Amino acid sequence: MSTNKPASKKEKLRHLIHSYLGFQYLKYTLIGVPGFLINLAITFGLTEFLFGRPNYIYAFAIGTLVNLIYNYIVYVRYIFPTRGVAAKKKVVFFAYSLAVVFVQIALTNVLVPIAGIDFYLPVLIIVMGFITFVSYFLFKSHIFSQSA
Repeated sequence: MSTNKPASKKEKLRHLIHSYLGFQYLKYTLIGVPGFLINLAITFGLTEFLFGRPNYIYAFAIGTLVNLIYNYIVYVRYIFPTRGVAAKKKVVFFAYSLAVVFVQIALTNVLVPIAGIDFYLPVLIIVMGFITFVSYFLFKSHIFSQSA
């Protein structure tokens, strides 16, 4: 007779949380911060010194493009290493990322007028932070999973 009991719901939940929010999530966050800051610096610089605040969204689009390229390189190399990243995964990554850009733009276009144009940067930080958190789970489970 075996004394091993099936894992309880609590143990299953603990394992699920640890597998998704463990060391890999910490690496994702720490390595992703420079890309996040690059995006914000480009957005701020272009908005304040070139485009003007009413056109912050154009600066954000440029900053996001640079961030997207940075993220892909570091995610493939350090966070979700896979052997021979298939062209399909690259296409899925960039398609997902472009869709996220449109979601971020839509959200900021709704939230910035509510908060006020002077608060465009804090709104972008909140929106980008939320989307980044959600993206980790999609990257881990679908785009960069070993089985995908």
